Amino acid sequence: MAIKIKNATTGEIREIKNTGMTTEGNLYVLAQSLPGNRWRENNHMCVLTGKDFGGGSYTKYEFTLVEGWETTTTAPTRARKVQPRVEQPQPKQEEPQPQRVQPVDNVDATALMIAQALKGLKVQQESPISREELQKLIAEEVERISSKMKKMEFEVKSEKGTFKVDGVQHHKFQDVCTLIANGVDVYLYGPAGTGKSDLAVNVAKALGLQAYQIGAVKDVYQLRGYGDATGNYVPSSFYHAFTEGGLLIIDEADAMDSEASLELNGAMAQRTYDFPIVGNKQAHKDFHVIMTGNTCGTGATEEYTGRQMLDAALLNRVFLVEIDYDRNIEEAIAGEDMKDVVDFVHDLRDAAKAANILIVVSYRNIKQLRQLCNVVGIDTLIQGCITFGMGKDEINILYNGLSDKYSRWAKALKKAAA
Repeated sequence: MAIKIKNATTGEIREIKNTGMTTEGNLYVLAQSLPGNRWRENNHMCVLTGKDFGGGSYTKYEFTLVEGWETTTTAPTRARKVQPRVEQPQPKQEEPQPQRVQPVDNVDATALMIAQALKGLKVQQESPISREELQKLIAEEVERISSKMKKMEFEVKSEKGTFKVDGVQHHKFQDVCTLIANGVDVYLYGPAGTGKSDLAVNVAKALGLQAYQIGAVKDVYQLRGYGDATGNYVPSSFYHAFTEGGLLIIDEADAMDSEASLELNGAMAQRTYDFPIVGNKQAHKDFHVIMTGNTCGTGATEEYTGRQMLDAALLNRVFLVEIDYDRNIEEAIAGEDMKDVVDFVHDLRDAAKAANILIVVSYRNIKQLRQLCNVVGIDTLIQGCITFGMGKDEINILYNGLSDKYSRWAKALKKAAA
């Protein structure tokens, strides 16, 4: 199955495979797996709405076309028996002009595409709903979907009560909350800039815990605390979390000092720790740990050369959760008017992976591309955020590996190789 789509501006016609159109005029794709709710083939022209029609081993997923593209395929019709009748002459009436669907403020682009795809739907005379009524329903549904997507409110229940967290969260957020709420300490690992630390802080908020955040522990006294010149104890963040309760967040744990790693493991295992001056303390019942790192604790990699192996006993004591880039977060950062930068970033990562080129394009880079796009220009941004330190041959390989070479970002990448 395939449908043909046409670019309303250029007249270009493309054929998209594994697709079809239902009798109701809905476009759908047959697929087995659609990670992140994105359909990878031609994803710069097609966006999933999330509706699932069901099916066997392959599932039908509804999708819409991005603005500027339209289908040249008409919906199939079902044959039906019609009783012959004598047509009575009727006075000719002017066809009412369809009302334009007015965009709702802050409406999500995906929801607008639903209206765009359906606004040309022809309503049969025998239909119980008029075209105007249909468009009104579409606009209301667009607003409902938009409101739900923008709010993104999470409700987490624990022994301490029910807590709410607003904003777009990583799709692993709920899992990490559940682990911590059940007394399981966690190690979040993944590429740089995937929001691991922010996720950990939001978990603390969701569970009503005080967050204590420390960087790479290069000295064991960052955990122990120390005595000052007058003999008074200077407590560490670890001390406060351990004795008063709270979530201890250790960033860059895979760069932790080996002695500190052993002491942390002992404290987590025994739930007791001997601090300087103040002596032995028992762990508070609400003491929890989330560590973050770029590797899974097995040592340095080609990308992260400054990392080292974590103690095997410490790794065995925590639940490892891989955190990769999340498209929902990326689109929230980019905003409604610059989702094309997210498509480009995903395309670029795929091209780099296929060519075995090491490149990090994180949430921070997307934020830079958005904030500075109209300030310094796209060409300068690509060189400053993406291609710095790369040779022209590598840049050309990346460009040639893109599935969409006609976006403004792809054209800027090509210029960088010139």
